[in-house]
Amino acid sequence: DTLHSTMQSQNSYIGGGGGAPSEEPVTCKLRIDEDFQQLAATGALNRYKADTRSSVATALGVPIARISVTSLTSGSVIATVQIMSGHSGYSPYALAQELCRQASDPRSPLRQ
Repeated sequence: DTLHSTMQSQNSYIGGGGGAPSEEPVTCKLRIDEDFQQLAATGALNRYKADTRSSVATALGVPIARISVTSLTSGSVIATVQIMSGHSGYSPYALAQELCRQASDPRSPLRQ
């Protein structure tokens, strides 16, 4: 079971050194080792999108309203996830960093 994540804020990739965290929404791409064609053929994409949204929110400990899965595409399954700001708690940037960390940790809540 492999899960990889990259994140993007506005038009530039966030990595090891750029800019201060903001309340702007952050977009992450999760590559999940699942068969996209099989999900599409069985009509399970909408359910998979909802399950991914719920799993990300639970793993990050935030209300589901802060998470949106905007698309699922092939390449295994590429889930485009947007993390929105909330009234309290961590910034979208901090949550995206945590999502990337969890994606690389096989024992993380995201990977369970």
